[in-house]
Amino acid sequence: MGTEMSAPETPKRILIIDDDELSRDVLTLLLEAQGYLVDSAISGDHAIEHAVLPAPDLILTDFQMPGLAGNPLAARLRGAYGVTPRLYAMSATRPSPAEIDAYDGFILKPFSPEELEETLQSGKLKSDPSSANTNEESSSPALNEEIFSKLHDFMSTSEVLQMYTFCLQDAYSRLERMRTYERDHNETLYRREAHNIKGGCGMLGATELREIAGTMETLGIADGTTEKNSLREQFLAASERLERILKARAGSPSIA
Repeated sequence: MGTEMSAPETPKRILIIDDDELSRDVLTLLLEAQGYLVDSAISGDHAIEHAVLPAPDLILTDFQMPGLAGNPLAARLRGAYGVTPRLYAMSATRPSPAEIDAYDGFILKPFSPEELEETLQSGKLKSDPSSANTNEESSSPALNEEIFSKLHDFMSTSEVLQMYTFCLQDAYSRLERMRTYERDHNETLYRREAHNIKGGCGMLGATELREIAGTMETLGIADGTTEKNSLREQFLAASERLERILKARAGSPSIA
């Protein structure tokens, strides 16, 4: 996959393919607020089964979905739509160039609509080390204020808080499933749940939770139980910090 591309026209119609409901909802909300027409699919197979013309201008697809994904999905999308759409893989974890060489580019989650548009217009792909996200805070705060403010530009306070509540509830459910996968020694599903937590939290700017989930994904179930329990405790403590911040925002007249 090349690292330079000519600057294309701004796409009008975007198809999002992502098995994570939270990521789909956040991306749809932000992109529609920027004036894009957005359709979505819950899996690669779903996208192919419901492919209709005219083709979208751009397809954003999660790279690490179960089922049809990666380069095989790109080939099927080309078969369905031809060369018209630009195909971009996206993930919270950076793949190797060979894993996405069937795509026009790769975008590292989380990203803002502005970053997406800049990437498309400049032709500089976020798969380049030189274009990696440099805005991520090294201190991993509980809440990225810029992302929170952006969401609040498009939604009411109660709607924003509902989205964060859904994110936390989803994360707690995935943590419980991870316990089951740990007992069953299912490394693949354990890491997949951690990866989905990382992606969902990242899209909402829950940076501390994203980092802890990323560590869970990296370590998997091979390491000691003590360390995994410690990570779970860290995650729950970070969740409580985020909940306190959100409760304070709920009563703040500045965002009412």
